[in-house]
Amino acid sequence: MIRAAYTVLPSLLLTLPAIGVPLDFEAPLYSVAPLADAPGATANLPFTGQDGWSSSSSDSGGLIFAAAASGEYAGGQALRAADSRTLISAKKGYQLADPATGSFTFDLLYGASQEQGVGWWRDADGDALWDQSEGQIQFGVVNAGAAPFQFGLRGAGFGTRAGSGVAGTAGNWYRFVVNIGPQAGGGGDRVITMRVRNLTTGSDVDFNPSTPGPQPWTRTVTAAQTGSAPEAADGVFVRVTSVNTGIDNINGPVPPPVPVFSQWDAGGANALWSTAENWDGNTPPGAGNTLLFAGADPRGPENDFPEDSAVAGIT
Repeated sequence: MIRAAYTVLPSLLLTLPAIGVPLDFEAPLYSVAPLADAPGATANLPFTGQDGWSSSSSDSGGLIFAAAASGEYAGGQALRAADSRTLISAKKGYQLADPATGSFTFDLLYGASQEQGVGWWRDADGDALWDQSEGQIQFGVVNAGAAPFQFGLRGAGFGTRAGSGVAGTAGNWYRFVVNIGPQAGGGGDRVITMRVRNLTTGSDVDFNPSTPGPQPWTRTVTAAQTGSAPEAADGVFVRVTSVNTGIDNINGPVPPPVPVFSQWDAGGANALWSTAENWDGNTPPGAGNTLLFAGADPRGPENDFPEDSAVAGIT
C-alpha cells in the first residue's frame, strides 16, 4: 500500500557557482614552457611563474604541455613536471572550494607510481610567499604503501596519506569532484566525499562495489588533517610528479553526480519504507536516491515517507 506521494526528480546535477576563472592552463595566459623555476628551497618562495604561480618548492619547475584528447577529456594545454622530478607550486588569490558548497573539481592524468594532487594554501605567516608547510589538505593520487598508487588524500602540511583502496589506469584522464563537509560542532571533524570519473573510458569509478551503482569515496577527516577551513584559503597549490602525470581544468565543467541507489531487501520486522532494516546495509533511502525493489512490486512495501519526498526513480 502506498500512503504518501513521492516526487521523481528528472535529473540530479551538481552545480558550482562561479568561483573565478577555471585554471585550464590555456593560452594566452599560459604558453608551452616551464611553469616556474625551482630554486631548491621549500619556503619563502615568490610568485614569479606563469600567471602568478610560485617557484617550485620541490625539484622541478613544471611544464605547460600539449595534452592529447582522451575520451571525454578534450585535450589542450595542461600542467606536468618537466622530467622525472616533482613540481609543487602555489597560486595566490584563487578560491579553490566554493564557500557555499565546499566543492571543487579538477582533471588528473594518472600515473601508476606517481603522487599528484590539488589542495588549498593558507598563508599562515602572512608573508605573501609560498611555504610548502602551508599546504592544506590535498586530493588526488597518493602512495598508500605500494604501487599502483591509489586515489585518496593527504593531510595538511604534506602529512598522513589516506588511500581509498582503488587505483587508476596509467595514461587515463580522471575528473575529481570533491566536497568538503562542514565541521561537526563547528570545530571538529569533516566528512569528505570524492567522486571520480574516468574521462578516457567514460565511466565512473566505483569505490564500494557491494552497493548498487558507482559509489563515491567518503571519509571522515580531523581538523588537523584538513588544516584551515577551505573558505579561509589564500590560494591553491598543485603537486605533479614526472612526465607521465598531469593536472588540468581546476574548477572546470562539473559532471552530473553518481546516482545513489537504495536496494530493498525486506529484512525488517515490518514492510515500512522508513524501517532501516528493510534496505541493504540497513540504511533507509536519502533524498534523491533511486529505489530498487529487485523485481518485487513496490506497492507491496508500505511507503510511509513524508509527503512529496523526493527520489530520483523507482525500479
